[in-house]
Amino acid sequence: MDKKTKKKGSALRKRWIITGIVFLLCAATLWLFIGAVRRKSAAQMREMCRLSEQARISELNADIDQCKDITQTLKLLLQDSNSGEIRNFTMISRNMLYGRNEVACLQLAPDGIVKETYPEDAGYSDKKDLFQDKETREICEYSKTSGAIVVQGPIEMKQGDSCIVVRNPVYLYGQDGKKHFWGFTIAIIRVSKAFQAALNSLSSFGYDYHLYKTNPLETKYHLVNSSKRYLVKPETVSFVNGGCTWRLDVTPKKGWQVTDSLKNYYYFGTVICVLITVLVYLVLMISEDRKKLVSMSEHDSLTMLLNGRRFGTDAAAAAAKAASDGCGFGIIYIDLNCFKKINDQYGHQTGNDVLVEVARRLSASVPYASYRLGGDEFAVLVTDDYTEDGYRDIIRGIKAFFEAPVVVGSHLIYVSISAGYAFSSRDGNDPEKLRSIADQWMYREKQKYHRMKEIENIDGTKQAY
Repeated sequence: MDKKTKKKGSALRKRWIITGIVFLLCAATLWLFIGAVRRKSAAQMREMCRLSEQARISELNADIDQCKDITQTLKLLLQDSNSGEIRNFTMISRNMLYGRNEVACLQLAPDGIVKETYPEDAGYSDKKDLFQDKETREICEYSKTSGAIVVQGPIEMKQGDSCIVVRNPVYLYGQDGKKHFWGFTIAIIRVSKAFQAALNSLSSFGYDYHLYKTNPLETKYHLVNSSKRYLVKPETVSFVNGGCTWRLDVTPKKGWQVTDSLKNYYYFGTVICVLITVLVYLVLMISEDRKKLVSMSEHDSLTMLLNGRRFGTDAAAAAAKAASDGCGFGIIYIDLNCFKKINDQYGHQTGNDVLVEVARRLSASVPYASYRLGGDEFAVLVTDDYTEDGYRDIIRGIKAFFEAPVVVGSHLIYVSISAGYAFSSRDGNDPEKLRSIADQWMYREKQKYHRMKEIENIDGTKQAY
């Protein structure tokens, strides 16, 4: 064999060796890459699932609060009456339940004895003494003593419906000037109809779910609603509402396994340029999707304001800063007056347009972060140290932005707000306490507004929302 042949064979062997080394390096890189992507995709699926759960928790809380608000309305009517009874209970209940298929019936239970039910022919008119019934006695005693609204269930009713029962204790002032227990206002909610907006969102995003709850004074979870009999390694999040602990379990409908599309990388991974291109693409895609998911989880999809989840995070951060640096902060709670009437009169799309305009005006009226907490409730987190007069000036400035009507199509809609505030230099640094105080003041202003509105309607001098 001559030198030329030897040299050619040596070059060929070297070429094959280098090619083999490159192939092995590419194969090793491909395997490392596929493994990393598989782990990252699984982690991303978990994170997306958690973010979706957190977003749905706000909606579920709002749904439960709406059920509680029905009993609260009946409670206010009782407290406003001098006789401790609601006249035209049937007519009032019919109006309250219009368009609310999730509410099976409303009940009044003076002294804990169910005496009035609407509708009477719904089959829920079991007029029993709640303090004598073994299933309700202990919970009702707890509600009576603590004054807390309780949510019991799910309960299988005689009609075959699975329902949850909301009981709101009512206290009235007697002739002796002391507060006395009157009884309960009660709403029976169909599980099959309640919470559907939030749960249907999970289904539309490709998730199966189980919604559980405890009953007051219990730790055992009861299944409220589900889309599938069994869930495999679900992501779980819990929250407290109505004296109960609620738990939402969620898994992807297709399971936690990474999709088969990753197999394509095995076939084209030996081509280095494709490997690099796919790597850069996936890294950027994962990074952008992560930021987008975080942004979606922290912003309200309708108004694009920050949402309640971000509000809790920001309020906790402001409290920590106030504790370490001594700087003040405060919370302003805002609620639209008679917003339900706008929805009823003009439709929900108009109501949504009003909410968008309210959010725009709120953001323009203050130099601080604004939040939509859900429904027609908003908040402002004030990160400067103001006196009480300063907060009143801020609220007056906000209300000034709502003097002009909201224009939606051909409608001119006058929107008014009720607002309450709390601040650290007066009420402490605990954000939950500040939220509670601000909410209470806002609620008092809302009550004052409704009393004034009733007077105005009687006089016939003004009609505004």
